[in-house]
Amino acid sequence: MRAPAGLKTMRRLGCAAAVCMLLAAELRPQGAPAVDPQQIRTQIKHLGQWYSEEFQKEASLFLTRSGKGSVPYLMEALNDDDLSRQARVVEILGNLRDANARLPLILLYQREKSVLIRCKVLEALGKSRDEAVFDFVAARVKDANLRIRAFAVWAMGELRTPKAVPLLMEVIKSDAGPPVIAAIDALGKCGGARQVPLLMEYLRHWDVQTRYVAALSLGELANRATVPALFEALEWETHIDVQEALAKSLGKIGGKEAISRFLEILKKGPYPFDQRVAAVGLRAAGTQAVFPLLELLERGSVEDKLQAAKILVSLKSAGAVPYFLKMLDSENTTERLMAVVSLGDLGDAAIDKRLEPLSASGELIIRQAAWEARRKIHAQDLRRDSE
Repeated sequence: MRAPAGLKTMRRLGCAAAVCMLLAAELRPQGAPAVDPQQIRTQIKHLGQWYSEEFQKEASLFLTRSGKGSVPYLMEALNDDDLSRQARVVEILGNLRDANARLPLILLYQREKSVLIRCKVLEALGKSRDEAVFDFVAARVKDANLRIRAFAVWAMGELRTPKAVPLLMEVIKSDAGPPVIAAIDALGKCGGARQVPLLMEYLRHWDVQTRYVAALSLGELANRATVPALFEALEWETHIDVQEALAKSLGKIGGKEAISRFLEILKKGPYPFDQRVAAVGLRAAGTQAVFPLLELLERGSVEDKLQAAKILVSLKSAGAVPYFLKMLDSENTTERLMAVVSLGDLGDAAIDKRLEPLSASGELIIRQAAWEARRKIHAQDLRRDSE
């Protein structure tokens, strides 16, 4: 009696690898394929270690853009002997977040001893946001390998389930180094108000990276009661990266109180880095900060207007366009220059017509700025047309 095709495959490749191939075969589109299988397989081949980094990036982009149509072929490639290709395939499957890849990824982890591949699998499972993998990921939090523990903790945070909190608290108490930093990050994604005091303690930790992650996690928890303490931490913090992380969190959760204080720093900051941190906070506040910034753009000093203009442009605020158009008629050259540059970043074809006369301005600096602004507008129009 002849063995079924599936059984023969299991004997040849082993159970786990065979399951991947059989699942891939079931998922492959029937009839006319939505994607060209040969092209998909060629791109997967380009993920191998013997191809240049540029080739690998282009192949990854193509396969990701192919979406679910590439998933069956990517699952087949999980059996590849080339670890570099295998790692890239796992990464792409993680980005695609296809539930059908869950079992093949878990089977790959169980049969593959490479720490790189195991970490990539945990990363992909975390990106899936699929709570069904929680128990599998949680079991890896106590792995003997530090990197695997760190990736498992990070993945639990990405799953964003409150079930992870007790285990994360245990990691913080019993582990050290990267797993603890990953646990602090994860608490910001799946914790609550009860975790705030612990995270506040880590704002005074000796390690810069730990303070940085704690500052961002407090912003994720969005507890308005922490705003005064975060501003206090900002006053004594000396590292610029941590300062900016604190400012981002304050901008996200601080509301009018944070915006008002950041505007004061923006206008009166005695040191350049104070203004830089304030700008980070105002950008993080998003649309809430637009109206106060427009008031500053209209009534502030030239220096204040410059600071406000930079932030409004970074926020892509269409509401700022009328203010910049009005400033084109200013008697102050600096203000006119600022308006031209800002309109180049925000403008469209209608704005281009307003800038056209300035391309022949008698002031060289204004003329050059107008040409550059119009070039940017035309480039943006071409990009939009191509899309």
